[in-house]
Amino acid sequence: MELTRKLPCDPEAEKTLISAILSNHPQSAEIFDMLNAEDFFDSRHQIIFRRLRQLWTDGQPVELPSLHDALSANGEIEESGGTGYVASLADHVPDKVRIDRYATNVRASFVRREFVRACNRWIDESYTGNIGEILDRARDKISELSIASATQNTAISFRDAAIEFMAQLKYPQAGQLITGLPEVDERTGGFRAGEVGIITAETGVGKTFFALQVARKSCACNRHLLYCSGEMLAGHLMGRVLASESRVSYQKIRQPLGLHNLEYMKLLDLAPRQCPDCRIVDGELTLSNIRLSARGMGSQKLGGLIVDYDELVEVRGKDEWDQQRILVRSLKSLAMDLKIPVVIVSQLRKALNPDERKHPTLQRLYGSGAKAKHASVVLYVDRPFVQELQGDETAGVIYILKSRDGKVGRTECTFNISTLSFEQGYTPPSDWHNGRED
Repeated sequence: MELTRKLPCDPEAEKTLISAILSNHPQSAEIFDMLNAEDFFDSRHQIIFRRLRQLWTDGQPVELPSLHDALSANGEIEESGGTGYVASLADHVPDKVRIDRYATNVRASFVRREFVRACNRWIDESYTGNIGEILDRARDKISELSIASATQNTAISFRDAAIEFMAQLKYPQAGQLITGLPEVDERTGGFRAGEVGIITAETGVGKTFFALQVARKSCACNRHLLYCSGEMLAGHLMGRVLASESRVSYQKIRQPLGLHNLEYMKLLDLAPRQCPDCRIVDGELTLSNIRLSARGMGSQKLGGLIVDYDELVEVRGKDEWDQQRILVRSLKSLAMDLKIPVVIVSQLRKALNPDERKHPTLQRLYGSGAKAKHASVVLYVDRPFVQELQGDETAGVIYILKSRDGKVGRTECTFNISTLSFEQGYTPPSDWHNGRED
């Protein structure tokens, strides 16, 4: 769509900022931190600001002669308005004038321009394009511009931060998700608000069972969750929950013709008792619909987010590793913004040798760079029987591979095949020795 009005800009604010920097204003470093060259509307000012920032970064004098030399060396004198125009920008700006408000105006004008351009693209695309994809891009762009416009001071005082911390001490469960395994929760402090936690395991061990256990235990403590499943439909997930609570075999639920009438009645009784405040997003997951669904629940109702699992979330990126990095960083930002715990269910990189499988490390996390960096808690769930087809199928171990504020280590546990849950402690059957039957 053709623009009929001039795009928002503040040329006087742009000239004042450059003039102040050339006059060695005490807030110059602050302006370099606040703005990018692209924030300026006038292309001449973009070139000049870019060269001024380079001089500052390189530790060179930020003054008119150095600027002129840099522009000349890069063949940019004419593009920047010529020697006369550049010299005219060096007019003195008194030190006592605060220039951060001019920077705020420049950034605000940039955000307005970007929003106007984006809106016009969306209008044009809406006539023929895929509306779902357009809305996804619109949500991402609006979120990006919201962050870009946040030039105001958002810092919290030491006093307010301390009061907030004391409230967390008084009501520790108000900001955490728990596994229901006392030793694990005690060592890690649970999955806490503003943090990212990771649950990982080999294929078939029970990552989803464990993630659902976190959801159920946390819900029982009045922490209601949004469960995002890219692998199973909402009904299938609830089938696992109902099997766990009713102790009706999950295999029978998968093949309902074998259900007895009494078992069916148990399930029928339990279904309407499930939490009306917890939510499930299933099917094709995108970062956009996860964010939208989380914000849609509202900060008062949403107690946490579980993403099952990361590789099934569609994220724009140049390759698979870049997508993983963007996803983890975005979920970390969402956790801090909404002040909730975010738990990511993640695959493991294939073990290169048997010893690597028996001694798990953070390096086995798929896309481990970003995950190991941003996660506060990493739990590795293991059931040797599943991998080795020997030993007791109920035997399990939870490895705490990372706990930013707690202890790492391992916890023996039992996988209860009746409740499909992991329980504290493990006692081997009396007829079992060294992982083999007599």
